[in-house]
Amino acid sequence: MLPKPGTQAFYLVSIALLFLLGASFGLTFSLSKMTAGIIGPGTFIFWQTLGAGLILAFALQVRKQLFPIPGRLVWLAAISGTVFFALPNLIYMRALVEVPAGLAAVMIATLPFYSYAMALGFRSERFTWMRFAGLIIGFIGVMLIVLPDSAIPSPTTIPWLIVIVFLPLAYAIQNYMLERLLPADASPFQFTTLLLLFAAAFAYPVFLWEGGDYLPKYETQADLAMVAMIVLSAFNFALLFFLVTWRGAVFTSQNGNIITITALIWAFLILGEQPSPWIYLATVFILGGTTLVSLTRRAPLQDEGEQSDQAGD
Repeated sequence: MLPKPGTQAFYLVSIALLFLLGASFGLTFSLSKMTAGIIGPGTFIFWQTLGAGLILAFALQVRKQLFPIPGRLVWLAAISGTVFFALPNLIYMRALVEVPAGLAAVMIATLPFYSYAMALGFRSERFTWMRFAGLIIGFIGVMLIVLPDSAIPSPTTIPWLIVIVFLPLAYAIQNYMLERLLPADASPFQFTTLLLLFAAAFAYPVFLWEGGDYLPKYETQADLAMVAMIVLSAFNFALLFFLVTWRGAVFTSQNGNIITITALIWAFLILGEQPSPWIYLATVFILGGTTLVSLTRRAPLQDEGEQSDQAGD
């Protein structure tokens, strides 16, 4: 049973799940980097989404929660899974061949800006200086990681960096669509399952174009990373879309800062990348900004209960 909105347990559980989601997604940057240039983007996305989708479908079927599937949910998952998930992730995996994993993770920090701007534009939230200050503080923390000790590896990296900067816009649109359009008689876990399976169908032609003969196995580090990505994806996306429907797209987007810092930590532990001393100062800014935004009461046009009801309409 979920804690009631406005209670201390509500905020504690929300923040705990947000940090868990951020840390888990942060790990995927190192795993993805381990496969980049070895396993093709289409092959990677196909097996990642197909494997994760089948895992979730099996879990839902065991709990007798897979069916019935509302018709409206099918088209919502089809659009989200293809246009706002598979396509940007295919581009991202290609870009990751050229862009360092840590730098790619930093780009995720733009997600809260897109989400909050969309919420303001659609008048689902009012502007508050406190929440805006939290976004700025978190972004400053990210910049403290990037600017002092890093530089763009080569001129050929610049176009891919520009592409990655705009990819979070697709994720922001996807989250906003889920928050506002998810049918009341559907669960976020049904949506996640369908989204992943539609994404796999979208990536399948690219998988065939790349050869179509790769199977996940346990031989090389890239193979192990691929298998780990399948399992993590099932967990990550189920938790992600649950948080979007429970707490909203803007709140959930704050995991971008957490993803950034944990991605750099995972890169140090797994890939041996040496973090800059600026990370310690950046951690204070990032965690402080995320906490400020998360704990500040939202200022929507409706109250929390009304907005939660409308999210399922």
